[in-house]
Amino acid sequence: MRIKPLLKRILGKKIIRIYHYLQAWFWCMVYRWPAKDFYVIGVTGTKGKTTTCHLINAVLKADGKKTGLLSTIGFEIAGNYTANSLRLTTPTPRFLNKFFSDCKKAGCSHIVLEISSHAIDQRRILGIPVKAAVFTNLSHDHLDYHQTLTLYKETKKRLWLENEVELSVICKDDNLWSEFLRLPADRKILYGIENITSEEGVVAKKVQLFEQGSRFTIICQEGQVPIELKLPGKFNILNALAAFAVGWGLGIDFQTIKKGLESVDLVPGRMERVPLKNGLNVIIDYAHNPDSLKKVYEAIKPSVRGRLIAVLGACGNRDRSKRPIMGALAGSFADIVIITNEDPYDEDPQKIIDEVASGVRRGDKNKKLGENFFKIISRREAILKALSLATPSDLVLITGKGAEDSIVWAGGRKTPWSDKKVVEELAEKLINK
Repeated sequence: MRIKPLLKRILGKKIIRIYHYLQAWFWCMVYRWPAKDFYVIGVTGTKGKTTTCHLINAVLKADGKKTGLLSTIGFEIAGNYTANSLRLTTPTPRFLNKFFSDCKKAGCSHIVLEISSHAIDQRRILGIPVKAAVFTNLSHDHLDYHQTLTLYKETKKRLWLENEVELSVICKDDNLWSEFLRLPADRKILYGIENITSEEGVVAKKVQLFEQGSRFTIICQEGQVPIELKLPGKFNILNALAAFAVGWGLGIDFQTIKKGLESVDLVPGRMERVPLKNGLNVIIDYAHNPDSLKKVYEAIKPSVRGRLIAVLGACGNRDRSKRPIMGALAGSFADIVIITNEDPYDEDPQKIIDEVASGVRRGDKNKKLGENFFKIISRREAILKALSLATPSDLVLITGKGAEDSIVWAGGRKTPWSDKKVVEELAEKLINK
C-alpha cells in the first residue's frame, strides 16, 4: 500500500497542510531565509515551464547577471550545472533553502525557479519572495492530485496571491489569460502569437517554422527585433516570447535579449534530436500529457518525409483518464504506434499499457495490433522495435521521459535509465549487426 495516501486518510488534509507549513518554515529558519536576498523569477503552468526557465536564464546571463536556475531537468549556480535526478520539478524546502544559500555564496543576484502546482499547494516555496511571475498555460494534468481543473487553476493563482509580484507575464494565447491578468502585480505584460497585438504586449510576427528551429520577429510597443531560434516548434516561440517579456520587463535591451535567446541550442529532453551514425532520425521529448503530446505531434508531423513512429507510455499513480486520450493522439498522428512502459510506480505496467492502447484505434481505425500498432512492455525492446522498423526517411519520436535518468517502480525503487543513451546503444548495435 502507498504510504502517502494512507497518511492523508489517517491524519486528514488539515494536519498534512500544517505539517507542510511547519516543514517549510523550519528549513527557512535553519538557512536564515536565504531567498530574501534575490530577485526571484517564478515560472508556472502546465507546459513549457522548463524551456522558458532555461531561456530566461540565458537572457539574464547575456545581460551579465550571475544567476541560479532550478528546473525539472537541472540546477545551475553561477554557471555550474547539475542534472536534476530528484524526480521533482520544485524540490523540498530543505533542498530549496540550501540551493538559495549556495547561490548566495556564489554571488548570484537573480534566480529562475520552475514552480509546480504541487510545490505551491504544499508550501515548498514558503519564504521565497517571487518578484516576477510567469504563466505559460493550463491544461489537463495532475488531476489525480487536484481532482478538478478548477482546483488546479486556483492553486496556480496562489503564486500571485501569496507574493508581492512586481512583474507579471501572461500568455494571451491561453484561454485563462484574463483570469491570470487580473491577479495583483505592479506591471503586467501579455505575450502570444494568435490572439494579441503589439499594442497589447509582446507578439511574434513573420513566423517561419523549420525542422530544427524557427525564424520570427518579436514586436512590442517599444520596437521590434528579429529572432532565429534553434528550438523547433511553435510552442517554443511562445516560450521565447515569455523570456523576452521578462527581459523587457527587467529593462534589458532588445539586442541583449536576442543574444540570450539565440544562444540556447538545446534543452535536454525537450524536442531533443539524437544524432546517429546510421542516419536514423530520432527525437526524445518529455511530453507526458494530452496537450503537450498533441503540440509535439503537430510540430513534428509536417517535416516527416516518411513515417512517424511513436513510442510512448504513461506514468503510474497519476491521472488515468488521460491515458486513452494519449493513445488516441498517437493513433491519429503516427503511422506506427508502440505503447510501452514508462514509470509504473505502484501500478501494473501491463495495465497502464493496455489503458493507453485502448485509445489508439479511436485515433485511427486502421491501426492493427501486430502490424502498425504494438504493445511492448520492455521500454528497451520497444525502442529497438522502433529503430528496427525505421528508415532514414522516417522519424522515431520517443515521449514521456525526456532527460530523466531512471525508471521508477513499486515502492519508489529506481533503476537507471536514459532514453538517449539507450537509443545510441541500440543504434550502434544495429549498425554492427
